[in-house]
Amino acid sequence: MSFRSTLRYGLPFLSFMVLGSFLLREFASIRYEVYSYKRRYGASLKDRNLYEEDDDEPANTSINEDAEIQKLKEMGANDDWQNIRGPRPWEDNSQFNNLMENLRQKSKK
Repeated sequence: MSFRSTLRYGLPFLSFMVLGSFLLREFASIRYEVYSYKRRYGASLKDRNLYEEDDDEPANTSINEDAEIQKLKEMGANDDWQNIRGPRPWEDNSQFNNLMENLRQKSKK
């Protein structure tokens, strides 16, 4: 009985482990071969425009973070910004309501 259970469960398990390791090795080698191919020939393919480019944004556009921050400062986008903490359910929310009403009146002007 013990020998039959070993053949029935042990042999398929061991064969699965051994064959699985060989298959994983093959898949991993394909993965690394593709990666090295892309690294080696990717720049030349990009130069030949064989890669599809994104139509939303041109490829030669670069964004300078400092310049964008300066633009926002010049526009004054955050000059009147104020951090308003919303009330908790157990707190009095009259101060919050007053601040929100003031903001609504400022936005109407």
